[in-house]
Amino acid sequence: AEHALSEMDTDSLQTLLQSLLRLSVPLHSDTVSAKLDQAFPQVADPRAITQLLSGLGKQLALDMVFLTLTWLEKNQHELTNYHYNSVIDACTKASTWNEALRVFSAMTQRKVQLNTISFNTTISACDRSSEGQGEKALQLMDVMVQSKVEFDATTFNAAISVCGKECQWEKVLELFSVAAKDFVESDTITFSAATNACGKGVRWERGLNLFSVMLQAELESNVVTFGSTISACEKNAEWKHALRLFSVMEMGKVKSNTITFSALVSTFEKCAAWEEGMRILSLMMQSEIELNTISCSAAISACEKGEQWE
Repeated sequence: AEHALSEMDTDSLQTLLQSLLRLSVPLHSDTVSAKLDQAFPQVADPRAITQLLSGLGKQLALDMVFLTLTWLEKNQHELTNYHYNSVIDACTKASTWNEALRVFSAMTQRKVQLNTISFNTTISACDRSSEGQGEKALQLMDVMVQSKVEFDATTFNAAISVCGKECQWEKVLELFSVAAKDFVESDTITFSAATNACGKGVRWERGLNLFSVMLQAELESNVVTFGSTISACEKNAEWKHALRLFSVMEMGKVKSNTITFSALVSTFEKCAAWEEGMRILSLMMQSEIELNTISCSAAISACEKGEQWE
C-alpha cells in the first residue's frame, strides 16, 4: 500500500503517480481522493506534491492535475507558488492557455506570491495557443512591472514568440529593445523569434540587422536563426542576401534542413534566378535532405520564368 511520502521517497512517489495514471476514464473525484488520502494520511509533504503535479503534467494528465489541486484545497493544505506553477506548466504542456490563465487568476485571488516562473509559464501558455494571445502576453508583462517581478530571457522569448506569430513585428522590436535596456541577456531563441517576426512583417532589413547583432554578440547561430533570417529575405525577394546567409551558414558548419533550402529556392524563384535555384536543389539531393512540394515547385517556376524549358 502507498504510504505518507517524503521528499526522498522517490519510489513511493512513482508508485502513486502510476496508480493515478492507471485510473479509468472518466475520472471520479472520490476515487482520486481515496488514493491521495491513502498516500498522505497526514499533512502532505509540499515538495512531494510539487513533484507529483509536475509528473502528472509531463504525462499531459491535466484532469488528474486539477483533481489533485481540488483535493489539496479541500483538505486545506498550504499551497505555494511551486504548486500553482506546476499546474500552470501542466496547462502549458497541454496547450490550454485559458486554463493556465484561470489558475494564474486563482493565484492572485488567493494572494499566493507570483514569481518570474509564474509569469513565464503563463506567457508560454499564451504562446502555444493557436488562437493568437499576443495581447494577453503583453498584459501579463504589464502586471509583472506592476508587481515588481523581474523579467528574464525566458519572459522575453515567450512574449516575442507569441507577438511574432501574430506578425506584430513593431511590438517584437520594442520588446527586444526593452530587454537590452533592462540588461536581460538575449539568447539564440530571442534572436530567432525576433528575426522570424521581422520576416513575417516583411521587414527583412530589421531581420538582417538583428542577425548581425547576434553574430557580434558571439551567440551561437543555429538552423532556426538562419532559417528565419533567410525566410525574411525570401518574402522580400532579396536573393543575394539570402545566398550570403547560406554561405555563412555553410562556413559555420550549421546543417541546413528542408525549410532552409525551400526558402532559398523560393527566393531564387521570385527573382527568376533559375541557375541558383537549381544549384540549391542539387545541394539538397546531395545532402540527402528530403525534397518537398514547395522546393520542387519553386525550382520549376524559376526555370519557367528564366525560360529554361529543358
